[in-house]
Amino acid sequence: MLPKKIGAFRDSLKRNNMISILCLLLVLVCFVLNSLERREAQRERAEYAYYVAADGEVIPAHYAARRDNIEIEIRHHLAMFVDAWYNLTQYDWEEKAERAGWLGGNSIRDLFIARKKAGYYNRFIQNNITQAARIVDLQVHPEPDGTYSFELVVDIQERMDAYVRMWRLLASGAVRVIERSWPHNPHGLWIEPYLETKIMEVKNNE
Repeated sequence: MLPKKIGAFRDSLKRNNMISILCLLLVLVCFVLNSLERREAQRERAEYAYYVAADGEVIPAHYAARRDNIEIEIRHHLAMFVDAWYNLTQYDWEEKAERAGWLGGNSIRDLFIARKKAGYYNRFIQNNITQAARIVDLQVHPEPDGTYSFELVVDIQERMDAYVRMWRLLASGAVRVIERSWPHNPHGLWIEPYLETKIMEVKNNE
């Protein structure tokens, strides 16, 4: 009688051990699959960034050492900067100044400080000025050191109630490639220096 009980007990232990081993294998497989899935997700996040186009469309911006569309990215980066730096109202100038600061270096911050000291932004608050800008010409040139120089022409409309003034701004500078940063700098480009070389008022008959 006793040997039968011992045999049954041994069989029960074997079954329990087998079940335990199968459970451990199942957990191990799940862990491996989960690790592979997370690694793939991290790879995809590292490979792609996203930016929001002017029409609100979310567009993937592909990370790559070789950038076939670098000039297109530079043009859009500069368009983002012009929008943040020159399309201003009394309600959004601080937010847009911060946005512009993410797109370039010390020359932009120095311009911002000079603007504040000169009372440039106070005009928007005190006189309810709305300023709209558009790029009318942009030239981009690759340089031997890997940077890209540019010349920029921007038309600026300054509106205060029914009073409208038009300005034409000439600017130049350079752009270099850095690491992308979503959402602040989705193209991974850095404007430095940025120089406002000339600004002139445009009369209605010009």
